[in-house]
Amino acid sequence: MALSFAVLASVLFISITRGQRMSTKKCGIPLDIPGMNGLEVEKMAGTWYEYMYVTPGIDDANAVNTYTVLGTRTKNPLVVAMEWRSQSLVFNLKPTEPYSCFPIFQTADFTGTGMKLSEAWRTSTATNSSKGSFAILFTDYTMVEITTRCLKPNANATFNLCDVPMFFVNTRVMPPKLDAATKAYIKSAINRQLNKYCFADMDLHFTVWDTTKMPFPPCKDSEAVPPVPFTAKIEAVKKEVQANNGGAAAPSAPMPGAPSQEAPVVPGAPAPGAPRPAAPQPGAA
Repeated sequence: MALSFAVLASVLFISITRGQRMSTKKCGIPLDIPGMNGLEVEKMAGTWYEYMYVTPGIDDANAVNTYTVLGTRTKNPLVVAMEWRSQSLVFNLKPTEPYSCFPIFQTADFTGTGMKLSEAWRTSTATNSSKGSFAILFTDYTMVEITTRCLKPNANATFNLCDVPMFFVNTRVMPPKLDAATKAYIKSAINRQLNKYCFADMDLHFTVWDTTKMPFPPCKDSEAVPPVPFTAKIEAVKKEVQANNGGAAAPSAPMPGAPSQEAPVVPGAPAPGAPRPAAPQPGAA
């Protein structure tokens, strides 16, 4: 009985403390929560499996994300365009089925300050998109990514707090294969990032993983066909980053009357534009 009372008292203390800090604007997820500064964006590329989450009103299983680099928009500040695809099984999405495939197709600008600025299409037949801003609170690139997004701000703008935050914890290893040491490492990483905002790992849910009774990948090929507007946006982004010269400014044209920037002519060298002699083939005399 004493133990139960102690546990109850601890829970009450945490709740009261969180409420007090919220009321003094020292606790809760800020609307302008900073991401991980110095993010090495291209190291984020590849497959990530959802391990824990908070998505109010949605419970999912076998959730997976893939980031593909499209190109660098700018180098200073660093902005890298990504193709971001997600698949999961969502429970009770359709009244006649226990779970349904839920694909999301996104283009996203990942920044060196740890932000993911996305445009998302949520079905293969979607014609309309929605935009979202995610903060990458922490990643080590090889094991864990911790991300948050605000769904509903507090009505009192002076608090600058989010009433309904979302959280995602992704890992490079499919969660059923995680060992105890890695799970402990991820838990510690979550608490280091969230405790300062009066949240903890216990506030998150474990993503359901069952690849024996439920499909993985979650979506059939026919369900994962990208919508036409998404495909068009991806092609447009590719052209934008190619035209942007890898994030570097294109060389400017010389001003009228400025000295020529052409390389000096070297005696015996081929004239500019002239074909160069073919390189000798391996084994040739």
